[in-house]
Amino acid sequence: MNHLRDVIGNIIAGARLALMLPVRQDSFRVSIDQAVLLLLTGFALSFGYGFVSTEPERGFNVYGLSHAATFYLLLVFSVYLMARIQGASWTGGALLVYLASAGPLMLSAVAVLRWLSEMAAESSSYVAAWTVFLVWVSWLLAVVFRAVRLLYNANIGRAAALVLVYAVCNLAPRFGLPEQRLWYSTVAATEPSDRVRVNVEDTYDAQRDLLDQVTGALAAQRPGVTDLYFVGFGGSAYQDVFMKEVRFVRRLFDDRFDTTDRSVMLVNNRATVQDLPLASASNLRRALNGIARRIDRDEDVLFLFLTSHGSRKQVLSTNFWPLRLNGLAATKLKEMLDRSGIKWRVLVVSACYSGGFVDTLKDENTVIITAARADRKSFGCSNLNDFTYFGQAYFKEQLREEFSFVKAFHDAREAITEREKREGLTPSRPQIHIGPAIEAKLAGLEARLRRRSAERLANRGPAPN
Repeated sequence: MNHLRDVIGNIIAGARLALMLPVRQDSFRVSIDQAVLLLLTGFALSFGYGFVSTEPERGFNVYGLSHAATFYLLLVFSVYLMARIQGASWTGGALLVYLASAGPLMLSAVAVLRWLSEMAAESSSYVAAWTVFLVWVSWLLAVVFRAVRLLYNANIGRAAALVLVYAVCNLAPRFGLPEQRLWYSTVAATEPSDRVRVNVEDTYDAQRDLLDQVTGALAAQRPGVTDLYFVGFGGSAYQDVFMKEVRFVRRLFDDRFDTTDRSVMLVNNRATVQDLPLASASNLRRALNGIARRIDRDEDVLFLFLTSHGSRKQVLSTNFWPLRLNGLAATKLKEMLDRSGIKWRVLVVSACYSGGFVDTLKDENTVIITAARADRKSFGCSNLNDFTYFGQAYFKEQLREEFSFVKAFHDAREAITEREKREGLTPSRPQIHIGPAIEAKLAGLEARLRRRSAERLANRGPAPN
């Protein structure tokens, strides 16, 4: 009971320290027990925040424990080194208690600051997002500065030098560490995928055979016919929505756009890891090269659909733990498309910040459609959804009724804008680039598909009474 009372007293004193309110040395109860209990309290808050802020279908990341342990090790080391430099190594425990006491308030503030940072990024204010981060770091260093002054009665110069030691030994190394959160969104338990264990070595070894199967089964082009070849790429394994979208769009294209035996799926998901090639940059390159060997490069058209998380750096996520896959950068995609020799291209990139792909990929023979502007997020990435907002509007609602990729985009963009407005979201602003040379090619393809659709309806005959 005394330990609990002391912990509460220390947290109150730490809050006053962090809020720059008056506080004295005797406001703190210093002991090894208190240091341990306060650090555990901070860890519990981080654990709980990670749990509640991750969508309901979540998984525990055991590597997050090593990340947390590294953080605490760096904290203890930096505190010890500061006390050693001060010539009072026995005071390291007191300094640790001071900083750990301020931890609960500051960790709670992290949650708010992360939310503000996400809001700033969503509202296209890159400067605001960095401002939030710098405010947090400045606040942390100010708390360390005040703790040093309180414990050692050090002058400003001496205290600033010790804070610099803290920054170099504790903060700087953490920038070089990959972030490992304790909780992450996982695949939905409605699929058998949650029972599939990914054997890393076997998965890598299987890729060439899986690629050979899907590209070897591709039908050759038909002379005099503008054939459409489809590639679907579902990059992130952490939400099933990307797998679901690629599956739906492939079925839609096989049935409505005449891509049966001319379509390929690359997907990162536990449900498909044994049956489909991974959505990786190298597999996409091989798939494009396989298609290039089948098509008439002057006659046929590629439709490439990429859906995943995106970044401001024009890189699509290919996250699939425990596999280590390189993200798909716009420059890399441009390189592999050009090297394949495929001339006529319709590229659809459904991801946050996907508008950044346009300038890199555009040419006179290409249509590029993106789910968002270069500085905007798109929406709908969740295990609770079968489609992203863009996938719902463009593929499910428009291309089920329309053969024109361009008209479907404009109608879908209006629907997305209305939906985002109703839900109070920052508009994603989907983008399109239409190369002047491809317009006639697509008009011919659309005319053929319309004739095909009319013939199929005629062959079915009237519905039975």
